[in-house]
Amino acid sequence: MVRKKTIVSEGIAFSEKRDLKTLRNYAAKGWIVKRYKGMGYELEEGPAEDVIFSIDVNAVKGAEQDEYMDMMRAGGWEHVASSLGGTHLFKAAPGTPPIYTDKESEAGKLERMLTSIVPVSLICFVTLVI
Repeated sequence: MVRKKTIVSEGIAFSEKRDLKTLRNYAAKGWIVKRYKGMGYELEEGPAEDVIFSIDVNAVKGAEQDEYMDMMRAGGWEHVASSLGGTHLFKAAPGTPPIYTDKESEAGKLERMLTSIVPVSLICFVTLVI
């Protein structure tokens, strides 16, 4: 039987770098990310990996999604999992060039992240108030 565990995220808008470092540490100990669920990651025990992680927010579908994933693979990034809203988790060998190499493209990612988070946050807030 495969051992599993779930680790909680503080939210990628607030703790992205910490999450990615945590996932790298788990991978080095043989805990491999299998699913990404917005507020957490599901891990399964497996062979240890020396990998780095990155998150991208890009709500592409159909042929555009295939092209997007091909572009990420060409850059050395392997798709791990996705969550609702087009948030994608990737892994790569240490030393792989980052997905975002300039402040302008990083700002675009943050803008897309906020756009995908705001509707969910409003629903959670309304649910708590009622």
